Amino acid sequence: MKNFALILILSISSNYILAQDNITLTLEIENINSYDTRLYVGIYDSKKDFKNKSHAIDSVIVIPKTKTIKLTFNIKHAGIYAAAGFQDLNNNKKLDTGIFGIPIEPVCVSDYHHKPKSPPTFRKSEFMLKSDTTIIMPLMSGNKEIEKLEKKL
Repeated sequence: MKNFALILILSISSNYILAQDNITLTLEIENINSYDTRLYVGIYDSKKDFKNKSHAIDSVIVIPKTKTIKLTFNIKHAGIYAAAGFQDLNNNKKLDTGIFGIPIEPVCVSDYHHKPKSPPTFRKSEFMLKSDTTIIMPLMSGNKEIEKLEKKL
């Protein structure tokens, strides 16, 4: 009986481990113009968590040294995800916004082909992750305030 229970537990455990997809998601962040300031990037799996960087299922903070960087994440399951990030030009650990909530620091969003003035949403930014994937995410500025901050650095 003990052997049967052990076999059952091992069988269930191995099925759980095999059920995890372990997909590699690579985000290629382009158009980096400021080096030596932090870049915050997060992966999200729901609409409600998308606007809050602390609710990302995985995240990274890097200090880029080149115009383009690659970030790699290991995602456990296939599904619908979105990625977003910002470069903290003034090192205050938050995305600064100006009038009407428009970011005054560079931002990047997955699968987002709208003008930078249109706010990103999970729905506009989502992508289906089924297998190892690379997503190119250019940092977008397009704001006079950002240009001023970048010139100070």
